[in-house]
Amino acid sequence: DTHPLSAPPSNVAPKTNPSKQPTMRSISLVHALFLASVVRTAAGFSVYVPASKPIKHAGVTPWRPTLWKDRYIFPVLSAATSNDESTIQFVGKEQMEEILEDFEQGKSGYCVLDVRNEDEVESTGKLSKSIITCPLPKIKELHAFELHPEDFEEEFGFVKPHFDDTLVFTCAAGKRAQMAAELAATDGYPNIVVYAGGANEWFGPPSVEVP
Repeated sequence: DTHPLSAPPSNVAPKTNPSKQPTMRSISLVHALFLASVVRTAAGFSVYVPASKPIKHAGVTPWRPTLWKDRYIFPVLSAATSNDESTIQFVGKEQMEEILEDFEQGKSGYCVLDVRNEDEVESTGKLSKSIITCPLPKIKELHAFELHPEDFEEEFGFVKPHFDDTLVFTCAAGKRAQMAAELAATDGYPNIVVYAGGANEWFGPPSVEVP
């Protein structure tokens, strides 16, 4: 027996108030937020999170912008999903004519996509009979280049371009073609061509040389 006023035995841990203990999870979260925000500011990484609609993916997991907490917690992950080897080449009308000539003869690994809307294509016609109309809004809505090949073919009606193919994008004046090209590059396609002049140049009046 011990006296009521005597010190507790040395082998008994003193009681603590759980409410006063630091929450490691909170501390870790604060550190993560701070570190991620610093990295994001310094490196300029974009922030992406998994697609909200469950889909099958042929390659890396796609990521897209989301809520503020993910904006600061996951900035570095986009670096792992981007393809540093992707290149976008802009070509003029003469180069596009050469591409389409090879494309029509089946001599190349090109996949040529016109990202104008259906009514625009109908009003001017196609640059070439084998070009596939693939409107940009649908590409963006379905995250086309992230889709599994089977899902892609079901949605668009043609075989999904292989990563070895050279994707060639055209539109009315080049802006939408560039946007589609950037989406494809983000999803890992390394060889991309944009026809900068688009249908406006292709179907426009011929230039007149001034003597």
